[in-house]
Amino acid sequence: MVSLYRKKLPYPLVSFASNQGKEIFKSALLEGNMETYFELGEQYVTQARPEDCGVSSLVMVLNALGIDPGKIWKQPWRWFSEELLSCQNRSTQGVLFHEFVRIALCNNTYAMGFYPFVQKGINSMTISDCSLHPHPQIELRYASLDTFRSAVIAASRRSRFHLVVNSSRKALNQTGEGHFSPVAGYHSESDMCLVMDVARFKYPAYWCPVPLLYKAFENTDPDSGNCRGFILLTRSEKHFAKVCTASLDMISLKNLPRPLEVSVLQNPPQDLFPILVYYFFQIYEGFSPEKILTLNQKLNQVENLEVSESLKNFLSEVVPEIPQAYKLILLAFKSCKLDSPLKELVNQLKEQLGLSFRVS
Repeated sequence: MVSLYRKKLPYPLVSFASNQGKEIFKSALLEGNMETYFELGEQYVTQARPEDCGVSSLVMVLNALGIDPGKIWKQPWRWFSEELLSCQNRSTQGVLFHEFVRIALCNNTYAMGFYPFVQKGINSMTISDCSLHPHPQIELRYASLDTFRSAVIAASRRSRFHLVVNSSRKALNQTGEGHFSPVAGYHSESDMCLVMDVARFKYPAYWCPVPLLYKAFENTDPDSGNCRGFILLTRSEKHFAKVCTASLDMISLKNLPRPLEVSVLQNPPQDLFPILVYYFFQIYEGFSPEKILTLNQKLNQVENLEVSESLKNFLSEVVPEIPQAYKLILLAFKSCKLDSPLKELVNQLKEQLGLSFRVS
């Protein structure tokens, strides 16, 4: 019988356990960009079957999030394993990108998927409802390279907030086709992120250039006909206390200019964007389409102050349903009276940005 023991990690990927990988890790740790690594590192798994990269990645994230599955794994312990995920069909083909998002939603997370810009038309696809776990249909979004990098940083700097990639192995000079794995950190100097490959029998954890990983989303999945992408996940506030997901991104806040003024929005610093990824991600779990409509109507009444095009473009990817989302940020810098639901959202954003005053 033919047997294999691991593959050599191809250039330009850097093995996590190599001398260079260790140096990158130490530098990223000092930057504050390895917060999520410790939660995921405790739960690092090897996928149970060669086709289980998606469900194994999800199990790793669910246990890192501290979610109780409510099911007995080994008497008397409750714990997530691949076979205990709710609402999955463990086929020999693995799971598709949109199926991963749906299964995540059915297992008490809040999840949102992002495709690259290379293929238009995908954002009309919605996740099919589950008869056991009815939840709103969620449109999958597009993200540019810059937005992907902001999402990686946001997930690297916060606890209980994770990012999973579904990339093409061929685009990374690896053997095989599509593959899921969690991302566990970011190094700014090299612009690399740490991919914790769940196929540890094949490749070790590795540092990957962010632009290369984004490029690896663009290859078409032959089973779905769509591109690949990345998924953001956190604990669902519908089932768990808000305190589990409300921790501030202290590293980003530390790097923002002080005092924060409206003028900073004309040339926004990069550390503003990871905060906004998380902030707007949180909005969507509690906002129905009717609330989004009301919010847009309220924002139409707000004066039209200018912000940078880069900020507008970024928000158009993260929150396309709120065309004037930048006005929420402008309002956060102003002390003014607002009607609900703007008041609640603006006060939440003020807290995220570390601004001291609250609107009445």
